[in-house]
Amino acid sequence: MGVIRDFVRLAVPYFRSEERWRAAALLAAIVVIELAQVAVTVQFNLWNRRFFDALQMRHLDTWLHELGVFLLLGCAMVTAALLLLLANQTLLIWWRRWMTQRYLGRWLASGNHYRLMVGGQAIDNPDQRISMDVASGAPGPTVSGA
Repeated sequence: MGVIRDFVRLAVPYFRSEERWRAAALLAAIVVIELAQVAVTVQFNLWNRRFFDALQMRHLDTWLHELGVFLLLGCAMVTAALLLLLANQTLLIWWRRWMTQRYLGRWLASGNHYRLMVGGQAIDNPDQRISMDVASGAPGPTVSGA
């Protein structure tokens, strides 16, 4: 249940952001592509019956026709899989870019990087500190005194 809560905590702000229409359109495209893959899989199952029935009955014309159908279904499945991969990766990149800009902006806006240096709390890898803040669900930077 914690994974779902964390996902919702990170996803909902993105789908309410200034990029919401573009992200929603891509998410809708992903759902449509997934449904298309299911439809092609159903057609593969129906093809399987027709192909092996033709083979069993020794109907060469039907069997050759079904080989052509197989090629079309295979092309459709590969195309859908590639489109789905592209859409998923694009949405993931957009979302990560948005989160990076958002959290980095919060971190740099209040001058935490300067306060850490002046306060004697030198951090070798501020990106890890930002990552810890995101993972902890902190609404902003968790620098002591900030």
